[in-house]
Amino acid sequence: MSRRETAIPRSVYPLLILLALAALWLWRAGGDGEPSGPRRLFERADETIASCVVRGGDAYVVLERDPAGPGGWRLGGDLSDLADEDGVAALLADLAATLGTEPVADATWTSLPEDYGLDGPGLFEVLVVDADGGRRSLRIGARNPATGLFYATGAGSEALFMVGEDLVRTLVALPGSVRARTLWPGFARDQADTVRLRFPGQANGDRLAWDLVARDDGNRWWLRLPTDGWARTGDAARGYHSRHADRRKSEAGADWLRLRDREIANLLSYLESDRVRDFLPPDVAAPTDGFAVRVSGAGCAAREVIFGDLETENRVQAWRDGYPGGLVLPAEIVRECAGGLPRYLHTDVLTHRLAAADSFALTRADLGRVSFVNTYDGWRVNAPATTDRERLDLMGSDLAFHLDHLAIRRVLDTTGVDPLRPPQTTLTVWATGPGVPPRAEVRFGLHAAENVPVAWFPADGRLVVVERDILITFQTVLMTAVGLKR
Repeated sequence: MSRRETAIPRSVYPLLILLALAALWLWRAGGDGEPSGPRRLFERADETIASCVVRGGDAYVVLERDPAGPGGWRLGGDLSDLADEDGVAALLADLAATLGTEPVADATWTSLPEDYGLDGPGLFEVLVVDADGGRRSLRIGARNPATGLFYATGAGSEALFMVGEDLVRTLVALPGSVRARTLWPGFARDQADTVRLRFPGQANGDRLAWDLVARDDGNRWWLRLPTDGWARTGDAARGYHSRHADRRKSEAGADWLRLRDREIANLLSYLESDRVRDFLPPDVAAPTDGFAVRVSGAGCAAREVIFGDLETENRVQAWRDGYPGGLVLPAEIVRECAGGLPRYLHTDVLTHRLAAADSFALTRADLGRVSFVNTYDGWRVNAPATTDRERLDLMGSDLAFHLDHLAIRRVLDTTGVDPLRPPQTTLTVWATGPGVPPRAEVRFGLHAAENVPVAWFPADGRLVVVERDILITFQTVLMTAVGLKR
């Protein structure tokens, strides 16, 4: 069988190969040396980007990688603030996803850049710098009224091309879109071991105007006695500490007072979780006499926030870490935490909270006794199961919470003789742990002379005035338990 003859002479094959290579080159580079067709303007390699600068839209934004800082980036330019890691990642992703069109035919933009908005107030300029010094810039000008796309040049090309509206919308949102929306990115309340508080009226330029709070090895919080002494501590704390020493200590040449741990925990919880609701205009200055908090610790960088006026019932102005740009935060932190030192000082009736106890019992001569045990599922009545057991379990939990938050109204002197008239209710607490008495007893009732509700500690003679409601609560629980036994 003879081979089939081809219609193309063999001498033409080399020429065909050369034509194919030339076509491929023209397709990839374009007839004028520029890419023809859509192309990526910025290759995505976030880990290699050292900085991103955007100028335009009445803003000058500088983002610089800062591995040691919160969020890994630092925001500068016209406005300095903490940067949001997710916001920066979204900006870089938008840059990497942006495509440039094929070059605009017959464009003479280099001689008349204003025709395309590349020489005027509407111009956006983007500069991305890699860690190795590599640079790629992009200029974005006016919108084409027919296509809705924007004229652009750069990103490795000298030609005029177009980009989509999505990128322009991303740039217009700066710098707000890359400012941290959490108050302190990366902050965890467990990292803090020192807190400084400044309440309104203390801003006199003296660093000692700050009240120092520190956490000990047992996770208990202490206040260094303020330089103005007892002036701001309140009557209950002043009256208690003048008679009793169980909530004071001397250390490092200073006197320290016990705080309500839950109040500091509440403050730190807000600082950890509060999110920025809005940003203030840059010309709104921080107040010189607002409620302020400084937090530091072995596991976190020092941070500071100053609070200003309430915008509404639910919004408060704030400034963080000395940055000039103000924030709008939820107002709960100011409403609940800015009330002054008396709120923080430990002036509860029980020095050691029931939440950490093993069990407790109530006893009254005419109503008998009921006891509760602390379990993994909360407080449970220590009695045989009956139809009322679930009700008593709930009562036990409510009672424990009530006692842990029972405040001292006034401190009285006592001669050591039982100052209560009957009936008396005895609270007995059993606990384990360092520094906690294994068994403690407190008696509640009406003062025999003053007829006010009081709590009396027979072991050391402490006598304090309490709310009358606690006596009614004791009676209700005991009467329920009496019904249980029947």
